[in-house]
Amino acid sequence: MKPTGTPTNILMVEDNRGDVVLMEEAIRAAGFDYRVTVVRDGVAALEYLRPQGPLTVALLPDLILLDLKLPRMSGREVLAELSADPALRDIPVAILSSSRSELELVRISGQLHCTSFAKPSTFAGCIKLLTAIDAFHQSTLRRPPGGTHETSPG
Repeated sequence: MKPTGTPTNILMVEDNRGDVVLMEEAIRAAGFDYRVTVVRDGVAALEYLRPQGPLTVALLPDLILLDLKLPRMSGREVLAELSADPALRDIPVAILSSSRSELELVRISGQLHCTSFAKPSTFAGCIKLLTAIDAFHQSTLRRPPGGTHETSPG
């Protein structure tokens, strides 16, 4: 568990610059203490999570915001990699997609702390989404590893 008063480190895997800017602005407006690192595709996400080199140590995020439709490697493929890696499978993942059918089709592994959300189209919707994601993240801090958690920001 991380010390109280330290920012939540988030890895945002998103290729749409507009969605990134909207989320960053909503985080600031809502006052969440988040430090966000953005990568634009699934390959870059795994490179970030599994750095190479003898002196490299991965600073694992506290939470991953993962878009499903990504270039080079889809969000589903990233989920499969996370699930298969014991060093990464306990990182909570909030899956984001603008397609409700994509969210319904994604199969969430029982080895991951995951939930899925539809991307909002408004700033107010983004604030509501962040509140739901923060509640999901807080619930994973109190749960033992290896469970699945699905919600929707109703």
